[in-house]
Amino acid sequence: MFGTKQKIIENIDELMAHAMLIVNKRQFGAYITNVYWVGGTMCIDIRYSSTVKFTVLVNINGEQFNVIKLYSDDVETQSLLPLESLKMAFLMYEKVRGKTKYYDECFAKSCLRHLNNPFELKK
Repeated sequence: MFGTKQKIIENIDELMAHAMLIVNKRQFGAYITNVYWVGGTMCIDIRYSSTVKFTVLVNINGEQFNVIKLYSDDVETQSLLPLESLKMAFLMYEKVRGKTKYYDECFAKSCLRHLNNPFELKK
């Protein structure tokens, strides 16, 4: 499912849902090997096979994510986060880091601030 950069981009909502399970319940999926933070950036490590590995960098400040294929000469691919993924990113950041000054500053600039129920996820 996550064997190419394009598949990761197309399925970012599903990937973020898997990452949320890991953050909330430490329930790892078949492809995600680790979820961690470096500063304000969430990193999701994906292993598709023994030779195909990616890191997805999710940034709530820029409302974007980057996909990096490890051990290759491919360039980094950058895309805007869909609304549901952005909501999950903020929820995960709050759970792990808390409502910090950085969180408040990012939310103040985010498109989510315009929604009535910004953190209500689709069911």
